[in-house]
Amino acid sequence: MAGGTLLIAGFIALFVRNGPANIGIAGFLWETEKAKAATASLAGIFKSRWIYVGGFGISACTMAIAGTATWVIPAYITVHSMPIADAALIGTLMGISQVFFLVVGGYAADHLGKALMIKIGAALALLVAISFTVGTAQPISFTWMILLALFSGVALFGGGAIFSLLSEKYPDELATAAVGFAEIFGILSTFISPWVMGVVIHTTGGSFSSAFLAFAIAEAVLLVVIVAMARESAAVASNSVVGSASRS
Repeated sequence: MAGGTLLIAGFIALFVRNGPANIGIAGFLWETEKAKAATASLAGIFKSRWIYVGGFGISACTMAIAGTATWVIPAYITVHSMPIADAALIGTLMGISQVFFLVVGGYAADHLGKALMIKIGAALALLVAISFTVGTAQPISFTWMILLALFSGVALFGGGAIFSLLSEKYPDELATAAVGFAEIFGILSTFISPWVMGVVIHTTGGSFSSAFLAFAIAEAVLLVVIVAMARESAAVASNSVVGSASRS
């Protein structure tokens, strides 16, 4: 695989060019590039609440995925004495669930309001956290372990709406940067969520239910923040822009 990667990288370095100017069309600019003014400021991204709505929305998704992917299988093995041989099955079902609900959520985002989708996604991520809190606090059958694994991917239901929302709320020259900054929230949550849960497990002497409870509390806080920040009137709906009064 490493050899193939190097081969492709060499091919790109030799034959791929940055743009028309690099293949002899001097002074060429795409029309969108000509139209862009130097007035767009990255600081404007953070003056709008929508970067935080998108960022916390991503955090709700990635916190759920990272937390469950890291600790569900160890919890099943430790709390419910699940055979180690079944770990691959649970992990596979969780992965399939994530893909399924991400696709379904992407389709739903084309028909529902983006802000509403993000709120629903955060609420479902909280529900996942609660379900695993309960599922690690009391004995459950292997069938229920499978059902929880299949349900876990619903935390990604709102993921498909986040980037669309930011693209709608920011002008073209800021939308891509806004998406990139929002992703940083998710990346941080991917590291923080499993780490905090691990700290809770260690300090409580191995209580997985306490770890998932901490995870649920964090998801609840994110849900409250998202609901509070993502309010918009019917007049604003989906056609407003950052820089105008309606997108602030």
